Amino acid sequence: MTTVAARVPYVVAYEVETVALDLVVIHDVWALSGRRLAYSDPRADDWNLSVLWARQKCDRRGKVNYQEMHTLRQRACMLHRLCQVCEGPALDPGTGRLSWVFHEKTHATTGRLSKPPTCMRCIPEALDACPHVVIIVSGMLGWDWLS
Repeated sequence: MTTVAARVPYVVAYEVETVALDLVVIHDVWALSGRRLAYSDPRADDWNLSVLWARQKCDRRGKVNYQEMHTLRQRACMLHRLCQVCEGPALDPGTGRLSWVFHEKTHATTGRLSKPPTCMRCIPEALDACPHVVIIVSGMLGWDWLS
């Protein structure tokens, strides 16, 4: 009997992509507290949507680090409604809905999530890989819990 290895989700980081983060607190008149977390060598692309994103290399080779999301791929999926597993379109063309996979029920009443969506084609694979996941789907009247 042959076992098929589970696909590595697109947003998962690899060990070689992790870099040391040299963080400092800077004075920022636009921050509520007047201070903001930054890198000691700031770059224009460090910030997006008022969030300081972790710097990472882009090299999907070597050992997979399932505990870490690759922030650039995560951000691309979130901004462009791409599936976090396959990188394809996450919007269901038949219903116009998005779905997400979580490890536990999530308070998602505002429609703002820090996790990329998952397309309906990849949800069965996610459930096979981890039967404890919870699936939610965005709808006209809020969120529908599928599991």
